[in-house]
Amino acid sequence: MRNTNLALFALGMATLASCSEPKATAPATPNAATQPSEPPLTKPTSAPGQVAQPAVTQPASLPLQQRLAKVFSGYEYVPHREDLLTIAPEGELVPGLWTLYHAPGERLAVRTQALVSLRFFPNEQVLGWFETVLRDPATVDAVRRPAAKAYGFAFGERAVGLLSELLAHADLHTRDSAARALGAMATPAARQALVNRDKVETELSVKTTLAAELAKPARNP
Repeated sequence: MRNTNLALFALGMATLASCSEPKATAPATPNAATQPSEPPLTKPTSAPGQVAQPAVTQPASLPLQQRLAKVFSGYEYVPHREDLLTIAPEGELVPGLWTLYHAPGERLAVRTQALVSLRFFPNEQVLGWFETVLRDPATVDAVRRPAAKAYGFAFGERAVGLLSELLAHADLHTRDSAARALGAMATPAARQALVNRDKVETELSVKTTLAAELAKPARNP
């Protein structure tokens, strides 16, 4: 009986030892389905050492008004005559700018840019358009001010008469803009208009502008 108990005890201890030993496991093999995928290779868009250029849209596929609005919607970018002529020839561009200025629903900043860009095309029709805008009581001051400068830029001495009238405008900022437009000409007629206004101007900021423009060297027409 004693021998039987010893045998059973020995068998139990052997079984316990075999259960506590860690079993060796085969090293895990990578599974392609669970591995993070490599980014796909892409075809280079430029030659070695060159910077890839962004895709260029073709604005010619859009109507002229939309193309112009897109150009005038940029930040810190004011297109010049040469830039505008890449969009359309002058014969299409001039009426297109005028149409965009009157476009309902278009942002005021875009409309104003379209108007003042007409300064690059100073023909008789554009002269009449500027004078209509500047004299129209319905024109908002935010448009009239840059339009006054553009008008003076485009037509020089021919603009002195109307700019002189704007020196007496109720909006002091419009008076300031007219003074700057006349000062940029620095011709005798333009300077005389500034002198005349300086005698009656009461707004300090405008008087400061008048004095600064009169301090510029005079030049012949």
